[in-house]
Amino acid sequence: MGFEQFMKPKKGRWTPEETDLLQQCVDEEPNPENPNWAAIEERFSGKRTAKQIRERWSNHINPIIVKRTFTKDEIHIIETEFAKHKFKWARIASKLENATPLM
Repeated sequence: MGFEQFMKPKKGRWTPEETDLLQQCVDEEPNPENPNWAAIEERFSGKRTAKQIRERWSNHINPIIVKRTFTKDEIHIIETEFAKHKFKWARIASKLENATPLM
């Protein structure tokens, strides 16, 4: 049992080095469309959990995410869905192409 097992995962901002490591790990995955988050977590030596790693990838790093302003049509969809679901952003985002639950 090494000391790393007793370290608490870090919370808060990701460093550029952590982001680079995540990108490298996903690039090296045999199936990058469905990475093994538990295996990637081991490369972080207890500093980040598999959930933190998956969420960082899914909401910020994944190259399919396009950060841009919304079109008029997308704004209409957001307004319509917000009227139905209020602050259920994941549900609203599911109606938009390439949007993450955090939008």
